[in-house]
Amino acid sequence: MEYFIDIECNQFSEDIISIGIVNDNNEKFYSLVKPSSKITAFITGLTGITNDMVATAPKIFTVSTQILEWMSHSLSDDDIFYCYGNVDKSVYKRVLKHIKNSDTQLLFTHIVNHLVDDSIAIQEHFGLTRPVGLIKVFQFFKGEQIEQSHNALEDAEYLMSVHKSIQSNDRDISEAFPEYKGNNIRKYSKTVLYQYDKHTNEYKGSFDNIDKVIEWVYANVIPKNLKQPPKTSLVRKKISDAITNGTAYGGYFWKTNKEERNGNF
Repeated sequence: MEYFIDIECNQFSEDIISIGIVNDNNEKFYSLVKPSSKITAFITGLTGITNDMVATAPKIFTVSTQILEWMSHSLSDDDIFYCYGNVDKSVYKRVLKHIKNSDTQLLFTHIVNHLVDDSIAIQEHFGLTRPVGLIKVFQFFKGEQIEQSHNALEDAEYLMSVHKSIQSNDRDISEAFPEYKGNNIRKYSKTVLYQYDKHTNEYKGSFDNIDKVIEWVYANVIPKNLKQPPKTSLVRKKISDAITNGTAYGGYFWKTNKEERNGNF
């Protein structure tokens, strides 16, 4: 089963104050959580959650039991919990360290062991050089502006929607989020690139720019029968990284200058 999970935490203490989960059957769980410290004004302003709202909320060990019941106690090694960003895992580990209740230990150990930061796949999908906010990606696929309320269940639903969108998306994303691509989208766009075979010590061809290399990759490297060939932005990033790092891509090394070698074009 795939689960999409999000939490809201108190400032400084990282106490969980709400948790939202949605599974791939679109079944949902949401609960406020009573923290061990007072919710700060900043967090109330961000999430809308007040101290009065959590005063009668269950504590995390009770919420853990409720989640297990919602999951029907059917924990499986095939489970995947998707989150967005690398912060949540440290919070779950903090819960494991401080809450010794058996249900809490069982649930959060399972989550930590099966947790996947989906922001990495999304960043790679768009060929970004730095992370982009989940709400921005959701808005991209939705095609409209959304005001984020920082509700844990709502954010979990956004994540599931984005996750499914990148799996099925067939639209051109090459121009998406240029401010998160640094100079990669323009890098090598006016530079002649050389294809080099390290095994034979020969240059095999030259290309007017990186776009011509991308065309060559689609024609000669990517299998024609793929249902979902990689996006142009991802191919561009892989070529750019190969040039920068001096690594091979598509069976060849790629250089910005033709050095003296034994072979010729």
